Amino acid sequence: MSRLIDFLKANRSGTARLLPLKQSENALTVAVSRELGEIQSGSKPLLSAREAGTTANQISALAYDERFLGELSDVIGTPKPGETEDEFVARCKAQMASLLRLKFAN
Repeated sequence: MSRLIDFLKANRSGTARLLPLKQSENALTVAVSRELGEIQSGSKPLLSAREAGTTANQISALAYDERFLGELSDVIGTPKPGETEDEFVARCKAQMASLLRLKFAN
């Protein structure tokens, strides 16, 4: 099995069966914006709709950045022996969330 970055590059060239990259990035932006908009500080949203949208765009742009994906791919490696697809995807998601937190904490 290839590394994550190789699989994603295949998607960019149209040889993988995934959502088109821009459509996938837009879907991530919408989902992150919605989640950020629901975070409360007391009875008020922590971020305004505009701030949530801006932050979501930044997160989405980083998540699809070639260097970030390369770093993520290096951390994840290939699926482990006996690892199911669901387990591999869960591990990828957890690592991506961890790396994004690190990038935005600095």
